[in-house]
Amino acid sequence: MDGLLKKKRGIGTILNVNDIKDTRKIISMIHNPEENKASREYEIIHNGIV
Repeated sequence: MDGLLKKKRGIGTILNVNDIKDTRKIISMIHNPEENKASREYEIIHNGIV
C-alpha cells in the first residue's frame, strides 16, 4: 500500500515484486497517432476479485 501511495512504481510492478499472481482484463485502449502514444484502461483481477 505504501508503494501505491508514493506513486514511485506502477501497480503492475508492485504486484510482480511481491509475487502476487493476477490477471489483467483490458477495458479500453486509445491510440493517439498525433502524439505517437497509446493508453489503456484495465482491471486487475486477483483471486476472482477486481
